Amino acid sequence: MGMFSAIWKTQAKDWTYAKIPAEKTPDGLAHTILNAEDGYLNVWLQSFRITNVRRGLNTFYGTVYSFISLPVLDEDGGKRAEFQVLTTPGQLKNIDASHVDRIVVLNQRLLGPIPYRGGDLEIEIGLFSIKEADLAGPFLSILDSLSKTAGVSFLSAAMPFAGPIKDGINLLSGASADSILEIGLSTNYSPAETGCFAVMRAQKDQVDSTQFRIDNNRQLVDDQSGQPIKDYPYLVFRIEISKQRDDFFLIPDLSAAYKKLRDAIKEGDLSKINDAFAVFRRTALSSSDLLISDAQRLVAKVEADVKVAVGTKTMSQGAPTILRELKDVSLYQRP
Repeated sequence: MGMFSAIWKTQAKDWTYAKIPAEKTPDGLAHTILNAEDGYLNVWLQSFRITNVRRGLNTFYGTVYSFISLPVLDEDGGKRAEFQVLTTPGQLKNIDASHVDRIVVLNQRLLGPIPYRGGDLEIEIGLFSIKEADLAGPFLSILDSLSKTAGVSFLSAAMPFAGPIKDGINLLSGASADSILEIGLSTNYSPAETGCFAVMRAQKDQVDSTQFRIDNNRQLVDDQSGQPIKDYPYLVFRIEISKQRDDFFLIPDLSAAYKKLRDAIKEGDLSKINDAFAVFRRTALSSSDLLISDAQRLVAKVEADVKVAVGTKTMSQGAPTILRELKDVSLYQRP
């Protein structure tokens, strides 16, 4: 696995891991094995509970960190992308370890929407208690800011920040007894599958995971009594697939290529228009952020728009012709 192998081996015990059946989730999300190009993967951290903090800390920061790796479109094959998210929820900043018993509902996006190309989906997610220190708070704020800037949706934005975030979180959580993994999961889905999942800091013989249910507040409850599970810390997350990517127009390299195409059409130089469209076509069809079917559909729609623009009388008369904004291209609907 990725970067936390040593931490999981030394700190994680025989924790309880459960796949929550569809009928025991608010939205009925089923566990379904995915095929390549089935859609866009999304991973969400729904909630977690802290019931206590392990010995050695008085005042601490509760920090959630995730590391997700998956294959991406690559001419040479074998390339994987890494997405990292670090956050310290307001409820877990500088808190007293002797008065901890709370559930934190985040519904925070950890990944997506990212095209699923098939292959392994690697996930490491954990809740760390980090000892309060003069540098802990500012350092966490910097890593939090870096992970927000990197994002979880666009490969071109995430890749440059992978190394610095990885180094920072390793220094913070892996090199000192001042940081403790409270609960976490390191797993490999091969292939990826949808569904809701829970990991709990309890021995497998201490709880009956078949009785886990996620209520409408996204917290873990006992299915028979309907009461929240309070005796053990846990994490709840979900993996889902979406057929559309409504923010396609925000993909950085695609947006840049389309802008150059619009500029070329405004100038009215047919040679420049052809060159700009060729660049846009190549950019779309090789994009790691679009499903192949979506890329092909987008190219076809834009090509039709370009033909209309080039064939207008206003262009022949020298007046500027404007191609519609990329966000206005109806990728999933008829024009």
